[in-house]
Amino acid sequence: MGLWNRLTLLVLALVCLTTGPAWAVDPIRIGVSIALSGSYALMGGMYADGLRLWAKKQNSTGGIVGRPVDLIIHDDRSDPETAVKIYREMLSSGRFDFVFGPYSTVISKAVVPLLIEYR
Repeated sequence: MGLWNRLTLLVLALVCLTTGPAWAVDPIRIGVSIALSGSYALMGGMYADGLRLWAKKQNSTGGIVGRPVDLIIHDDRSDPETAVKIYREMLSSGRFDFVFGPYSTVISKAVVPLLIEYR
């Protein structure tokens, strides 16, 4: 292989490597149900703030593998039944790439069987 062919191949490889993340424009959608109201609202609010800060930091450094993070937070009102409904909707809709677990042991306990069901 000649020098010009090698240089052309190298330039092509560098162009592909530097523009790769630009092709992945769809955001990574992450859903979570958090107690933003009700008896767990204080701690749930802190959890939500932490997740928002994490998503902002991720997006400021290029997202995850070049894709921006789209964090969707639902209020489960500190109610296990509401949380189960929210997670069932998120998991069955096909619109989320990942879900994060809820805040509080009581709500987590109610949601775990659903998470196992949907793997």
